[in-house]
Amino acid sequence: LSGFVVLFVGLAYLLQVRVLRSGRYATITGKGARSGVAKLGGWRWPVRIAVMLYVFISTLLPIIALVLVSLNGFWTPDIDWGSLSFDALRTAVIDDALTRQALVNSLGLGFVGGLLGILGAAMVALYVHRTRTAFSRGIDAAIKLPAAISNMVIAVGVLLLFAGPPFYMSGTLAILLIGYLALYLPQASIAADAAVTGVGKELPEASAVAGASPVRTFWRVLLPLMIPGLVAGWALLFIRMVGDLTASAILAGTSNPVVGFRILEVFNGGSYALLAALSTVLVLITGTVLVLVMWYTRRKSRFGISAKVG
Repeated sequence: LSGFVVLFVGLAYLLQVRVLRSGRYATITGKGARSGVAKLGGWRWPVRIAVMLYVFISTLLPIIALVLVSLNGFWTPDIDWGSLSFDALRTAVIDDALTRQALVNSLGLGFVGGLLGILGAAMVALYVHRTRTAFSRGIDAAIKLPAAISNMVIAVGVLLLFAGPPFYMSGTLAILLIGYLALYLPQASIAADAAVTGVGKELPEASAVAGASPVRTFWRVLLPLMIPGLVAGWALLFIRMVGDLTASAILAGTSNPVVGFRILEVFNGGSYALLAALSTVLVLITGTVLVLVMWYTRRKSRFGISAKVG
């Protein structure tokens, strides 16, 4: 089944390359992109209400349910508002050593994996953007290829490849890191492509004309303009890795627990209050990271970034 999906995506990618190669267009870049505002006129409030209603039903209501179940201590439609407490939250996170270890492992893997993934994707995106050869396009396609394959298939492949001889990584955090990178490099590649494309070729060429070396051009021109996009890409990888369930269910264990594996254990145990409490903590962590990254990227987009070439 995955083979059919890979074949379809591969044909679509070749079609995209052929269309872009035959087209006549110019990319006007050289500065950080800013979002435009579309005037909706009389449709402004209906569209706003529809969006707010969608967000309320798809996001806020489930989060409210998690918080209520975790504070109530059990799953019931009859909520005793006077008996809400943090007992289940304390039991699920603070008093449980395995859950604390799972949170620490997931946060560490999310931070390191997100950093490695976005930096590696950025280097590949820069190489592909500057060379435009068949080899570079092949590398770009190879990085994006896992997006066309089932996450479960990739996780099983990583387990069969690295768990036994000669690597013997079964039960380690390293095999989880490899699995996360294999699963989420396509998302990192897309974010890095957007960051590199937003810079354009004009400023690096001007830096070279001014006599700057490639290393100096990268540090003084490319990197400052790419940082907002790369930070947003890192946040995407961090959130996906911390909350991953597919790879965690196959590659994790009691010796290397992560949040996804721990959530499955709690769910199989039937403790919905503990499950809701652990999920609430995960939402708070990822939500905080997302808000900070959105604030940073919007601030950079609003005030702009100056690149200086000496």
